[in-house]
Amino acid sequence: MVSIVVGTLGPDLMITILQNSHGNGNDPEAHLDYENQEWRVAALMTAAYLGRIKDIKKILALGGADLHNLTVANGDNVVHFAALGGHAGVVRGRDMQMDVVRVLLAEEGLRANIQDRLGRAPLIWAVERGYEDVVDELLSCERVDVNIADGDGDADPITPLVVAAATGHENIFRSLLAHPRVHIWVPTLFRRVITGGNVDILKAMIALTMGTDLQKYLLNGNALLLAAELGTEEVLRYLLSFDEANQDPLDAGIVAALLVHPDIDVNARDLYQRTPLAYAAVAGQTQMVNILVAQQGVDVSPVDRWGMTPLHYAAENGHLNVVRMLFDAPWTNVWHTSIYDKTPLALAAGRAYLDIVKLLLDSRQEAPGMQRGRL
Repeated sequence: MVSIVVGTLGPDLMITILQNSHGNGNDPEAHLDYENQEWRVAALMTAAYLGRIKDIKKILALGGADLHNLTVANGDNVVHFAALGGHAGVVRGRDMQMDVVRVLLAEEGLRANIQDRLGRAPLIWAVERGYEDVVDELLSCERVDVNIADGDGDADPITPLVVAAATGHENIFRSLLAHPRVHIWVPTLFRRVITGGNVDILKAMIALTMGTDLQKYLLNGNALLLAAELGTEEVLRYLLSFDEANQDPLDAGIVAALLVHPDIDVNARDLYQRTPLAYAAVAGQTQMVNILVAQQGVDVSPVDRWGMTPLHYAAENGHLNVVRMLFDAPWTNVWHTSIYDKTPLALAAGRAYLDIVKLLLDSRQEAPGMQRGRL
């Protein structure tokens, strides 16, 4: 209720009320009761969110409470609110230009890395929302921890760099990656770059980490498995294809790295012996299946630890278009049986996918055991 009123009336009116109700506001020994303190905190947070620098300074000048360390119910402090406001509060005077975050960070004792109840510091919020100017301002402050992790209890640290990779904010990602104090958590960052789907971030990663362990993570079969499984078609296409006619220096470097790392192939297998094609078939990702099937040397009928092929998974999950693509691919084994003695046809029939059943029973197919490309 307090926040709604302050947000409606504006912080300036609340400052006037607070000043009148609490003397001249210059007595550092004065004490606020809970209600007055709540109003003052709400006014401060609103001023920070709206970018009202003059109001912020007035509120910080009032005595009676350590406003530098006050937070609202969810743990956000004034820097959180300034970051969430997107740095919108740029104030231009006759001879100067100031911004809210810079003014707040200049306050002695203000906690720049405080985490709210979600475990998020102001830097994480600014990165997630793509506020480049806020991030730049925070990174320019020595007190800001560039590696502060999201305190959500995840075993893998979700740092600002990881958040930038996951959300696809390329400029912010580049700024963080180039920061002299940044820590690169290789496994977590690798996964977020691949699943984030931003090819430019992938290029930046490879260019800035050439010859490091991180580059090895990006340029092996695991990258293809992850891209195929989670649907990042653009990243998958980039990892698979390098058009010689349109190669820039970065792409040429990647091609050279691929020659050094022969493990990056379309038939890479994971712990369950599944290939990228199998994961794409499970998910029904027709575009990815089309990309993978077209790759030279691809195994269209790889068998996993359960004896299942991509065609098994496509048929079992009712992905007609994927079944058709695999059906038409040379050397697809239509009649292979799993360890449970199931063919793709049996799986489709068991799920009543009649269109797939009809396709697999097409008269062009010969009996199992006949030497023909599909079998």
